[in-house]
Amino acid sequence: MKSPKPTDPFSQAHKTINEFAENMFLSHLLTETIDNCEKLQREYEAAESIKDDDLMERKKRELDVCMASLNIAAQICNISEDLDI
Repeated sequence: MKSPKPTDPFSQAHKTINEFAENMFLSHLLTETIDNCEKLQREYEAAESIKDDDLMERKKRELDVCMASLNIAAQICNISEDLDI
């Protein structure tokens, strides 16, 4: 038999604080990933401007991986319809 969940204010506060911390961590990871995608896009465009095919290919692969990470995160968070990925 399962024990009932505590309903005291401290248990609820603990749960709320944990959820907040998890959301802050996820937000930080998403921000870092977006920043990295933007950096990779600039690097790809720079390689394109100097017509460096090898560097363009490498940056394109890195950018694709970064965008795939964002797509997965969006699906996990059920926000994919809000993003243009």
